[in-house]
Amino acid sequence: MTGPGIPQGATTPATTSKKDLHEILLHQIALAENEARELDGEVAEDRLDSIARLKKLIELGDEIRVRRASRRLASAVVVGGLMVSGILLTTRVGRVAISVEATSAFVAFHPTSSHTLLAPLLGTRSIRALGLDSITVTGLASGRDSTFRASKVEFTALAPATMSVASVLIVPRQPVRLGVADGELHVSVGPTSRGIKLELNGTIVIRGDALNSVSLRDGSAQLWYGTNDVQLVAGIIDSTTRAVTTHAGINALELFQLSRALARTDGQPQAVSEIQTGKLIFPSIDNSIEQLGPDEALQLSELEGELSAVQLTARGFVVRFRGTATEVLADNGISSRNLKPTLFSYLRARHTAVLVWTSIAWVLGTVLAMTRWWRRPSA
Repeated sequence: MTGPGIPQGATTPATTSKKDLHEILLHQIALAENEARELDGEVAEDRLDSIARLKKLIELGDEIRVRRASRRLASAVVVGGLMVSGILLTTRVGRVAISVEATSAFVAFHPTSSHTLLAPLLGTRSIRALGLDSITVTGLASGRDSTFRASKVEFTALAPATMSVASVLIVPRQPVRLGVADGELHVSVGPTSRGIKLELNGTIVIRGDALNSVSLRDGSAQLWYGTNDVQLVAGIIDSTTRAVTTHAGINALELFQLSRALARTDGQPQAVSEIQTGKLIFPSIDNSIEQLGPDEALQLSELEGELSAVQLTARGFVVRFRGTATEVLADNGISSRNLKPTLFSYLRARHTAVLVWTSIAWVLGTVLAMTRWWRRPSA
C-alpha cells in the first residue's frame, strides 16, 4: 500500500536511497503544481503533507549523514593523534650523540687509530707480564744482551730502584683492557708484533719461567706478544694522577666485566658494572643526563667517537668519551633498560615550536570533532 500522493510502484521513503527520496520529492512537487493549475491553485492537503514529510525525512537523513561523517572525522583525529603520540613516546631515535663521563675501576676499548699506552708509568715497584712469546733484556752485569723465550716474567725493584713502562704502541682494532685493584694496574692488550718496552732503573731482579734471578742496573726489556693476549700487572707506589693512554678514536667502550660466577639463566656471563660514579649525557636532547653507577652495566653498540686520555687516579680511571651509538642500554643482570631518547624527547628538544603548535592543533581538532560528534539532530 502506498501513501497519499506516492506513485504506484515507488518504494517508501524509509527504504529508499538519498537519490530516490529527492526524486520522489521532485515528482510530488511536480504533481502538486499540475494539481494547482487544474484546480485553480488548490492542492490536496494529503499531497502537501506528503511533500512536508518527504522534505523532513530528507533533512533528517542529511543531518544524520553529516553527524556520522563528523563522528568518523572525530574518530580519525583522536585515533590518529593517539597512534602518532604512541609512536613518538615509544620509538627510540636511531644513532644518537652521547657523552660519557665516569670514574671506573675497569675500562676496555677498541681503537680505530694507533695510539700510545702507558707513556710513561712512573713509581712502579714490580711488573708482571703473562702471555709472552719472548723477551730481550739489556743492561745485564755481563754487558751482553739476553734474549730468551718466556710466557711469563716478573721484574721486581730492589730499593731504591724504580721502574717505568716506556710505551705500549696500540694498533687499530687491537683490544685494550685496563683495570686497577689493590694498588695494582692491570693491562691486557691483543697480539701485535710491536711489543712492550719497559725502562728498568736501579737494581732489578728478574724472574721468569726460563730465567731464575738476574740483577741489572740501568737496563731495559722488550716484551713481545705471543698468540694470546698479554697481561701486564704493575704495582703502583704512589697515587699521583697520570694519563695511561693518549687520545684515541674508538669503536667500542666497556666499563663492565663479564662474570661467569653471576651467569644468567641462559648460561651467559653477566655484565657487572665497574663504574663508581658517572653520567651519560645526550647533547642533542638538551644535554639530558642519565646517572651511571655500579648497579647497572652500561652497554653501547656500534660506537663511533673519541676517547680522551684515560687518567689513572686514586679512585680509579677517569674516562671521557664523545661520540655516537645505535644502542644504549643499562643492564642490571635481570633486565635491560633502554636509555636512548624517544622521538618525542628528540622533537621536544630540537623542534619545540613545531611540536607545541602541532599539539595545540591536535587538541583543538579533537575538541571540535568531539563537539560535532555529540551534536544531536535538530527537531
